Amino acid sequence: MKRLFSFMLCSIGVILPWRARVIYSEILGWLYQFVYFIYFSTLKLIVSKLKNGKSP
Repeated sequence: MKRLFSFMLCSIGVILPWRARVIYSEILGWLYQFVYFIYFSTLKLIVSKLKNGKSP
């Protein structure tokens, strides 16, 4: 499943003209950073709440 998803993302990038490919890669990069930030923030919040022993 991961390979198919990766192949589809890369295939879209290959068929785009070079300027659109740059914009496409920028969008993918920003999206990846946003998802990572949400994941990291959520995990940090959970660990801090568990450390303090408080429930939300």
